[in-house]
Amino acid sequence: MVRGPYLDFVVEREKNLKPLISLKNLILFQPSQTFPLSAISRLKPVLQLPTAAERFIQDYPLIFKIFLPRGKSNPLPHVKVTSRVLSLYHEEALIKAKLLMIARCGKLPLWLINLFRYDLGWPHDYLLNFLVEFPEYFQICELGIHESTGEVVFELELVSWKHELAVSEMQSRRGEIETTQVKRWAVAVIHEVLSLLVSKKTERNNLFHLADFLGICGLRFKKAVVHFPGIFYVSNKIRTQIVVLWEKYSKDLLIEKNPLMDMRNKYLRVMNLVLRRGKAFERVSETIEAARQKRLVPSHKRKVIKGSF
Repeated sequence: MVRGPYLDFVVEREKNLKPLISLKNLILFQPSQTFPLSAISRLKPVLQLPTAAERFIQDYPLIFKIFLPRGKSNPLPHVKVTSRVLSLYHEEALIKAKLLMIARCGKLPLWLINLFRYDLGWPHDYLLNFLVEFPEYFQICELGIHESTGEVVFELELVSWKHELAVSEMQSRRGEIETTQVKRWAVAVIHEVLSLLVSKKTERNNLFHLADFLGICGLRFKKAVVHFPGIFYVSNKIRTQIVVLWEKYSKDLLIEKNPLMDMRNKYLRVMNLVLRRGKAFERVSETIEAARQKRLVPSHKRKVIKGSF
């Protein structure tokens, strides 16, 4: 299989972004916009934190701050976000509101949508947003009873749509995509799904779950991913395999501008800063340094970031 070092770099660079955003959202969705450190530690598996909660938080001092609440006897350590992240969050909320009408989900069970929620850039309360903001387009309906658990399964249904609001990626590129090699339905489905995602990539198992729901042979999906390396790239740089839509990247950068990905890149830049004597410096990990030595990432001097934190 042809290796894509730039795409491997993209996958590894963002490995801690998902748990960081999950923790950030958990804190900001609280009325006080703070959360007990001990409670975060208990939620480590849910948040998918790669290390102990306190260590993870301390690794990003320009994003999170541990403090003791005032006015309480024997207060427990709490966590809040910095003013810089709070500013990014308000900017992010505006962008998400603009994109809600463009995001398309068709008619899918909620558990399946939740697998792609982060990749789609949808907030944790997307159901509330969709149903309250756009009741004429979406509704919740009962799909049936799960055979193994006996629980009721619900789905989000698209009841009406304005076609001019969103055009299928496959439709917009029909002449370019439909060659003799790429007419298989599995390839078209994977391409379409990845095209909808913020960073044009997702976990391989998410695609397999989608294939099962759509009634597509899992083996066909696996072959589609592996046998079309010019279209899809599978990275093994983190604990799970990530499928990337190769054509959407130029080296390690997305070709098409995406406001939500721009927001995530802003979080990544803040994640990559460390404080030294009150000044913010770019963090250079061993992986990034090795990449630079191999000229995978343009070399530049470590910068001092001006501003208060």
